[in-house]
Amino acid sequence: MRRSTPLAVAALLAVASTAVAGGSLSLRHGRYVDVGSECLGATSAGKSWFGGGYVFQAPHVQCEAVRVAHVAPDRYRVVTRCFENADRSLPFVVVNHIRLIGHTEYELKNRFGAFHARWCPG
Repeated sequence: MRRSTPLAVAALLAVASTAVAGGSLSLRHGRYVDVGSECLGATSAGKSWFGGGYVFQAPHVQCEAVRVAHVAPDRYRVVTRCFENADRSLPFVVVNHIRLIGHTEYELKNRFGAFHARWCPG
């Protein structure tokens, strides 16, 4: 298997940024937790953060959107390229299927499972 050069990776990220520029999910920015959890008592696995764009940030990975498809008024298919914070040498691709439930709640499904989350104040 051939390793990507830094220049090829930079070119891929530049194309990815161009492909998804100019839009965002219509969600309130901030902290989200699993709908079955309290805002203050949620585990790190049950938390995410949304700051705009198309990617929900999790505590242990860093992801960037590569391709976004708006498949229905409330549904998106978002292809992301991710790195584990502990090992940036092995990037991986995740396809997220997102359903928005208003401006403060979403469902996300991917190969790792499903996450149904709501916004938390503060």
